[in-house]
Amino acid sequence: MKTALITGASQGIGNAVAKRLSREGYAVALLARSSAELTTLQNQIMESGGVVVPLPCDVADPDAVEEAFEKLQGEWEQLDFIFNNAGKNIQGTLEPSLNEMKALYDVNVFGAYSILQHAVPWLKSQGSGTIINLVSVAGITGFAGVGAYCSSKFALRGLNQSLHHELEPLGIRVCAISPSWVDTRMADHCPFKAEKRIRPEDIADTVLYILNLGPNVSIEEITVGCRSDLG
Repeated sequence: MKTALITGASQGIGNAVAKRLSREGYAVALLARSSAELTTLQNQIMESGGVVVPLPCDVADPDAVEEAFEKLQGEWEQLDFIFNNAGKNIQGTLEPSLNEMKALYDVNVFGAYSILQHAVPWLKSQGSGTIINLVSVAGITGFAGVGAYCSSKFALRGLNQSLHHELEPLGIRVCAISPSWVDTRMADHCPFKAEKRIRPEDIADTVLYILNLGPNVSIEEITVGCRSDLG
């Protein structure tokens, strides 16, 4: 049975990816801050016959991340896939305080970095695996009014690019998915109605597409646009 670790798994994109991969036969490790939402998702997957390892954890806490990986390595011998999805959003460019910026980076950058620090040695020891980092179109183009968030996603995208070039020759696929407006809680300020946004399930489909690619295919990034962006 293949295995997948999903951060930010309790809601939105992470939730959709966890359910989709479980249906495809993956054992899923679910990492999220909200124990209540994590338990709900765990029960839903198990009721459908899925295999779940719940990992209540705040990715902004390095000690908690280390503890989560210690538990996971006690459960699994192999890790096939990491979906680095946990993230947060704040409005403004220079308006957020330094403390707000640090809190943003603790999740979007340092949290993702911490996950990778623990996951990559595991994948290297296997000589195989796939990493998908959830970036954003806001990590490709800076947008007015959300410069703080954009800067954090630019940082993650740069890290993804470097790891792509470092790890692909070792047999480890590294790819970013950069979506536009996805219908999640983070899109409450979206100018489009919910029915015009990308569905979390669309991102789950994109994840599965990447996982099903042949071993000789290398993709650094997939941008998932929203048709409403085009007018």
